[in-house]
Amino acid sequence: MIEQNSKEIEDIDMIYKELQGFIERNSDAKILTKINDISDFMQKSIEDLEKITRIKQLDRQSCMINQSLNPLALNADKVFDVVTKF
Repeated sequence: MIEQNSKEIEDIDMIYKELQGFIERNSDAKILTKINDISDFMQKSIEDLEKITRIKQLDRQSCMINQSLNPLALNADKVFDVVTKF
């Protein structure tokens, strides 16, 4: 599910980097004139990230292992990759 949201995450990350540059380049007075825009963006980003997190949680809950499977050997690398994605 994260792969589907990678574009949104990249967009949020890019805008935060631009915001950081804006803050570093400008005076406190100029930053304060844009504080409402900054606050609105941050609130929207938080909401978007929360939505992505909820989607990821729902996706995780839909994963289950069939109890009838009893493998004799397990590929540890594949298991580690699957587990780290959660």
